Amino acid sequence: MGVQAVQKYPAGCHMHFELYLRNLLRDGRERFTCILGAGLHAEFSPRYNILASWRFMLSQVTGQPPAGESPALAVEHHLLAGARAGGLPDRNLAFRKEVRNHLEWETARSLRGKALGGPDFLFNPAWVSDLILLNIDQWVEGYCRTHMGAKVSGWRLPPGFEGRMGFDKESLRYRVVSFPGGGVIRIWHLHGCVARPEGMCLGLDGYQRRAGLIENLRRHRGRREGNPDDASTWYDALHGPLLILGASMPASEWELWTALSDRERSMGRRDGGTKRRPVFQMREREEGCLSEWFLPLFDEGGAYSAQWRRLEDVVARSLSRADRS
Repeated sequence: MGVQAVQKYPAGCHMHFELYLRNLLRDGRERFTCILGAGLHAEFSPRYNILASWRFMLSQVTGQPPAGESPALAVEHHLLAGARAGGLPDRNLAFRKEVRNHLEWETARSLRGKALGGPDFLFNPAWVSDLILLNIDQWVEGYCRTHMGAKVSGWRLPPGFEGRMGFDKESLRYRVVSFPGGGVIRIWHLHGCVARPEGMCLGLDGYQRRAGLIENLRRHRGRREGNPDDASTWYDALHGPLLILGASMPASEWELWTALSDRERSMGRRDGGTKRRPVFQMREREEGCLSEWFLPLFDEGGAYSAQWRRLEDVVARSLSRADRS
């Protein structure tokens, strides 16, 4: 798709990503948290792969096109259809394992050869502290390990959450990626991961299990403000500068939207909102009122592939400038 006409953005939309990144690197106190969706695979994985499209993935697993426009409802429709046909009681877990097998096979195929222009610039602890993944595959961990020589830790839970009951903790598990040149990035799988199929958030039951999660995280952040040594979570990471890549952020991402709403209220109460951290999103065009929550990564939009390349150039230029200063 070609470059879109310049859009009208909300009042106060004057922050440019490159300028903000340069100031952030010069200040040295904060780094970006990146929210990554399936668009990452659409750009950096082989064409026609199930990592880039939940509809394609479900059609490969179930053998038929998914029903509806919601992944959770499509999965629920498939599982209920199996139950009505006399499916096994453990069909839910069996389905999760089928999804895992398909995604792991595709991930291994995608990582066999490193294509030119990989996302190394994105997995750089010099400017990124946390990656919040909306995908349940392990492609990012595999890429960092295979093509960047990084070490990936086992699963961890923030201290204080190990023994808590009453809500699902899968999205609180994280890994630490340590890079050869120094520095680490934390990786969070918001909807679970194929490494733990029982915890993947696929059907509606997964969302029901997380009903109390955001309230617990809100209270945990309140306690951390009086005790900064307490461990942070992805919810805390959302309160810094954000960059949304390869994700359209539909309304069905209710956990993220609730957390972002909390963030906006919190920042609005402090200093009259003058120290509000920006949220930049890569997008081709305005996609309805939801996009008004975010600033465009580049004002003129443009095709996604061109924006990925431009983002790489901006990051390289900003890091080089920071090294010289």
